[in-house]
Amino acid sequence: MAMGRLRPPMAIYRRGFGKQKHKHIIILAFATAAAAGFFLTVDRGHKALPRRALSISLPHGGCEITFPVLADRPITPVWQASFPGSGSRMTWSLVEALTGIQTSNEYDSHGRGFERVVAVKTHHPVRSKGGFGELDQLFNRCILVLRNPINAIPSVFNLIYEHLNHLPNHSTRGPNEDWVDWRESRQGLEFQMQRFEEFVSFWMDKY
Repeated sequence: MAMGRLRPPMAIYRRGFGKQKHKHIIILAFATAAAAGFFLTVDRGHKALPRRALSISLPHGGCEITFPVLADRPITPVWQASFPGSGSRMTWSLVEALTGIQTSNEYDSHGRGFERVVAVKTHHPVRSKGGFGELDQLFNRCILVLRNPINAIPSVFNLIYEHLNHLPNHSTRGPNEDWVDWRESRQGLEFQMQRFEEFVSFWMDKY
């Protein structure tokens, strides 16, 4: 494999950080801290939400875990964009825990719609539904979740391995010999790095 043709990951991350100011994008290289600061000020009709307790304290040291719900009024939807294998499900859960508001994805798999959820997961343009362009008109901001491709791409391989072997998602790490075969294949490391760059470029150019 001609590895010299691949850009270093940080060169891809820096793309688009020149003179242009990105006012409607937050980049989560480490999801927890940044998400907390962003989502604790999410607006419902221009009224800031108060800080949310993750549980209700009960007498004698107990607690009642609270669950996220749909917002009680329409809110501006936010893309939660990530390259596959970057922890989008974990970020989903963190966002719901921090805000108390449910999330969705671009397929609307849970039937929640897009006007009363706090964030909408997408892997566009790497993996997306056909009507992304029309749906995108509802959005004007984005959380871009970036994981170093040295970690994200092996996670993509593991997801593929699980699917091919009918295993639950996020349950198994593929054998080393299978990883090496996949890494050197046409759909392997070099191809995935090109897709990673396309993904980062799309969202940095968009916002």
